[in-house]
Amino acid sequence: MSEATGSAVAAVPSQDEENAAVEGVIRHHVLALNSADEDAIAADWAPSGTLVDAFPPFVWEGDSPTRKWWRDLRAAIGSAGLTTVEFELGDWQRISVAGDHAYAVAHAKADVFGPELAVEARGTWTFVLTRSGEQWKIVSWNWGGPPNTPVRR
Repeated sequence: MSEATGSAVAAVPSQDEENAAVEGVIRHHVLALNSADEDAIAADWAPSGTLVDAFPPFVWEGDSPTRKWWRDLRAAIGSAGLTTVEFELGDWQRISVAGDHAYAVAHAKADVFGPELAVEARGTWTFVLTRSGEQWKIVSWNWGGPPNTPVRR
């Protein structure tokens, strides 16, 4: 209680705390992707969202877009003779929190491996999140960058 007014004062998170919370959700999402945990991947998302990536059909929307995207990603890498994908966040370019909305941009890479070939994708990963209560949820992410680079193994 505040001595001056006798009322409870709610703690207001600092900008650094807000940025860290948003970054934490995104880092958790990348860990879930790398462990191929479809339930954890979906749990990081709001009930409805939009996902944009550099392979057809390029956009996934609506309920559980990550489940649809994951299915299509697995099919795309499988048809190319690849088996494993690893994602990594690089340096943050920007994290902006405004109330219950956040925007975050990071350099990123995705490496896809197969027995004879690997593909390196370098780009920028842009996330939009919304907060409901104390939880941040992803409502959108977009991958952008130059064409992928195939590498013989």
